[in-house]
Amino acid sequence: MSNRLWLFVFLAFCCGIRAQCPDTSQYTRWSTVSSWNTVNATVNIAAGQKVLLDVAPSVVLGVIQVRGTLFVSNKQMELQTQGIVVYSGGSLIVGTATCPITAKVTITLFGRRANAGSDTLGADPTSGAFFGNVAFGSKGIAVAQNGSLQMNGYVNPLGPLWCRLSKTAMQGDTTLTLDTPVYWNTGDSIVISSTDFSEVLDSKLPNTSPMNGVPSPEQSETAVISSISADRKTLTLKTPLSWMHWGINYERAEVGLLTRNIVVKGDNTSESELYGGHVLLRHGQILQITGVEFTRMGQQGILGRYPVHFHMGLDVYDITAALINSSLHDNYQRCISIHGTNGVLVQRNVAYKTYGHCYFLEDGSETNNTFDGNLGVYAKLMYPPLIPSDVQPSMFWIAHPQNTFINNAASSAHVGYWIIPPDRPLGTSGKIWPNMMPRVGSFIGPFADNVAHSCFKDGIQVEDGQDDQGNLVPTKVGWNSDKTSGDNAFLRYLGYKCRRSALWALFIPHASYNHSVMLDAAAQLMIGTSIETLYNVTFVGESDNYGLAVGNRSRSIPSADGKPSYVGGYRSYDNGGGSMLINCTFINFTTTAEKMMGGFVNSNTGQFGTYPDGVCYNCKFINANPMVAGTDVSLYSYNTVSNGLCYADGSGVVIPGGGWMAGNQTLYSTLPGAVPRPESNGYYLKSFHGRMIAMHMPPNVYAQPVRNPRISTDTQIYQEAAGPFAVVRYRPLGSASDGPYLFTVGKAPTPSLGYWSPFFTDGTGRRVAAIPYLDLSIQDAKRGDWNVIAIPVPQGVNYNVTYRDVTISLASRWEDLSPRSMWYNNTNQHLYILVNEDFWTFWDYPNRNDSKVGYSYWGTGMDFYQVRSDCTLDQCSLPGTYVVPPMPSTIPYVLRYDKYRAKFKTPTGQAAAESQVFLQLYPSSLIDGPAVGFQIWHNVPGGSVDLYASWEDRSTGLTLADNVIGQTAFFSMMRINRAFWQAAVDGNLQMSIRSIADGRQLLVGIFQLDDPTAAFVPPSSPSACDIPAYDVMNVFTNGSFSSPNNTAGNNLVANTRGACTTKPLLLTSGNTVFLSNDKQAITVPSKYTSLEFYIRAQASYHNYNFFNISLDVTGPSVRSLINIAPSKSSDFIINSNGWAFVRLSLADMGGNNISSIRFTFDHWYNEKPVLVDQIRFSTAAPIAPVSMERQTFI
Repeated sequence: MSNRLWLFVFLAFCCGIRAQCPDTSQYTRWSTVSSWNTVNATVNIAAGQKVLLDVAPSVVLGVIQVRGTLFVSNKQMELQTQGIVVYSGGSLIVGTATCPITAKVTITLFGRRANAGSDTLGADPTSGAFFGNVAFGSKGIAVAQNGSLQMNGYVNPLGPLWCRLSKTAMQGDTTLTLDTPVYWNTGDSIVISSTDFSEVLDSKLPNTSPMNGVPSPEQSETAVISSISADRKTLTLKTPLSWMHWGINYERAEVGLLTRNIVVKGDNTSESELYGGHVLLRHGQILQITGVEFTRMGQQGILGRYPVHFHMGLDVYDITAALINSSLHDNYQRCISIHGTNGVLVQRNVAYKTYGHCYFLEDGSETNNTFDGNLGVYAKLMYPPLIPSDVQPSMFWIAHPQNTFINNAASSAHVGYWIIPPDRPLGTSGKIWPNMMPRVGSFIGPFADNVAHSCFKDGIQVEDGQDDQGNLVPTKVGWNSDKTSGDNAFLRYLGYKCRRSALWALFIPHASYNHSVMLDAAAQLMIGTSIETLYNVTFVGESDNYGLAVGNRSRSIPSADGKPSYVGGYRSYDNGGGSMLINCTFINFTTTAEKMMGGFVNSNTGQFGTYPDGVCYNCKFINANPMVAGTDVSLYSYNTVSNGLCYADGSGVVIPGGGWMAGNQTLYSTLPGAVPRPESNGYYLKSFHGRMIAMHMPPNVYAQPVRNPRISTDTQIYQEAAGPFAVVRYRPLGSASDGPYLFTVGKAPTPSLGYWSPFFTDGTGRRVAAIPYLDLSIQDAKRGDWNVIAIPVPQGVNYNVTYRDVTISLASRWEDLSPRSMWYNNTNQHLYILVNEDFWTFWDYPNRNDSKVGYSYWGTGMDFYQVRSDCTLDQCSLPGTYVVPPMPSTIPYVLRYDKYRAKFKTPTGQAAAESQVFLQLYPSSLIDGPAVGFQIWHNVPGGSVDLYASWEDRSTGLTLADNVIGQTAFFSMMRINRAFWQAAVDGNLQMSIRSIADGRQLLVGIFQLDDPTAAFVPPSSPSACDIPAYDVMNVFTNGSFSSPNNTAGNNLVANTRGACTTKPLLLTSGNTVFLSNDKQAITVPSKYTSLEFYIRAQASYHNYNFFNISLDVTGPSVRSLINIAPSKSSDFIINSNGWAFVRLSLADMGGNNISSIRFTFDHWYNEKPVLVDQIRFSTAAPIAPVSMERQTFI
């Protein structure tokens, strides 16, 4: 737009708004009241009185008290006063929304810090019992309850008040090229944000912690416009730039306009005393501030004295309460504080250079406020702090997440957006909202289109918490939103040049991160403990923005101490994991001689380990190491290069066929197919039978009152000492005692389905006993995970092992080891414990395999097996040096399995890269009866709501199990029926990966035995169409009851095929089969010892692959409930994919006197109908147990 056209638009606007200005012709002219124009005059505008400030006095007035209306003329003037108080019913108007100020109107507030406690402005007379005495202090503008404030300065609507560079501006340049036209003026002041790492204060100087280190300058700066180009996109500055400001790609400096027509400022003494003016607003009739410049405001160290302060207004939805299009710069405490007020609009403001937190939600009671399109540049450390965290100033302090944050930009602060809700609101808010719980709130809509950069620590931080006094509680954040509160979505976030991370999400509950970009930080994104999802996130290790290079380096570096450290894109907390990264891209993570870099990076306390269930789907690596296991922090802390890095490559981009990017553990070198990656200080581990799990086994993990004793007979000092921590090394049973091992001070990524011998040392490197305190767990347990741990326990020591307060019994032999039964080897004096979660919680998660809802049930973890003893000193330990026990010659029954593997192909028969499924078939599993554990790996895009897996018999075309989660890197276990097992043995079992949307087959693979010479074979099952070879007494067969005495009510015969050819019964829990018309008991002849029938589910239910069904049997004096366990059926389970034969002992049913039978269902399944056929009493013996020995094939 040309200058002439712009001027025409401006004049047209001015002419238009004059017609909409209030009629002030009848107002009292200020200039006509002589007493109002004298030094220190107290001005009282009475209720009902209307006054026009036509000419500002040339002297400094006292306090102006407004109970009527004070309207400020649209002409250049400066009103000098000790303060203005607008009381209930009063109104201060400095421009209206339809009649904004176009001239320069300045309100200068006078006062000295020495008089700060005098409260020259008085107090709000309408405070109320809740609020107590709300003092207005001095040197401010205060609006009491039910007062009104309108400040509206003209802002050109044709362009923004802040934008970004479109071209890099070099140090010494005098022009800025912007990304959009601006309608600012020659002579206006602007701020240009830094695009480098933050300021670092000199650690040799006092009061600089925690923002200190090797000094580095703040690179944001101000300038004055000397001219504007015709296209209004190039600004010429009066003085050259002091710093380079990047202006291309993602990292582009913000440029914000500081000049406004209305100016509210402190007097000339403000700077020397850090004691400026302040604005305090209660719940008014209207509280609208638009186009106002606030400078030299805020009274440092005095609570409640901020440039703009919405104070205890409660709900302001019924009025206009807003700060819009304003600037707040060169202030001394905060920018805007919202305190105990809900419904404020904070929009399109520019804030620059304040002390302490800038945009501030104060107590944690503040909800439904909107922060939209605000710019914040340079929040300085405040010392002494007003609240403890002001020494770590944030640009946005978010004490309650239930607010809206969109389109904002934060730079040059300790933290850009600090989300830190307390458990309960603090201060006065806690009295008004005692039951509010900020920590369970969620964002209102996505946290969208926000930017953070040049922060000393993090762009966004969710880690620390607050106690009830507002003190920081490190790593104890209160935010823990309930699932019902909604997900917390971070959408289109941009973070760069933050020294620690662009986004430190240590504890963000139920979060997703979508279409975001993070660049140039030590770790771009740090994720905490819950299952998170990242879609289309781009991580850049080093961008083209080289910043302020120091010394012989070619670019600036993140660390404040000037020492290079390892750099990563995605990092998981040492207790974190489970995140899904989908279609993410990693760029420019290349290791150099000075520092290591990688897309995935370990926790800086790596020996605590990361949960290895984080998975990357279809990730891209451009000029990037996929991972780096950093050693600098680890070496400093633990004198070792071992670490707990472990992330899964779900799509086979890095590791063909899928697998894990893992750290530098010596045991990994022994795993089949492991590939050492020295440039990343780690290994690539190929997928295998089982998976990597977080094995947790530290002694005395919860700091019991007495530490586990040293072993006095082993005086060797071992390699790894770890300060106050206990160190755990463990090796496979049967391995050399000095061979490769896993190392951790907490948990290590460990192969599952293994047998392990742990070895413990204390912080000095001395060996310690495993007892009297030891906890064992698979922290990220999924179905199918187990490990056996052999613990040295001397004979004669009293000990007990519990899980969830259930005592673990002692098995008499090794083969009977189970999650419920441990075994003690008297020969080598080791206690063997099977660590497994399935046995304990299998019934609690019926949806865990389900393709539509199951993923949230997938990563449940487990509690601890607790090993406790009353031993002391050498009573707790075996004498002599450490020896790894041998591997027993046999395997416990519940852990015996055959290994199968399927290679995926496309439906047309083409190979699908190295996509595959590993399957372990257990004849007698941890979850009762035959089951399969499985691990799916492929490269088909999609998650649990997109893909499902079906298991099929290719010889018959029958579906054996379906609706299982089909995404890659899905690991689980499920029960199977005989047909499934037989199809596997016959080589006819196949898995199809299908689309949930249309059922289309995307991949298919046929399972084959790893060892084709022998396998466990299922027992036979009788055919429903065969005549039994034993005597039977029929109850229901051939579509009808065998005797008129048998009855089951009306309309229970289903119009569908039965077990053979006839129609079966359709029964629910409410249907009873009576054996006599009079519903009395009959006596079944004694030769019959069992009741048998065929049963089938009418419809599938969550692919749980069996129903928990019991038979409810009623006799004349007894009622029995018999669970239909796998041992009662030759087909093992009841599902919708085939008929199961069941035989129950009459003795278990209470004897031979029976009046009725009824099927009942576990509460998970409600009224799920079943089809029942061929009900009969029989003379047959109970079903034989499954053979636990393999059958050899010729």
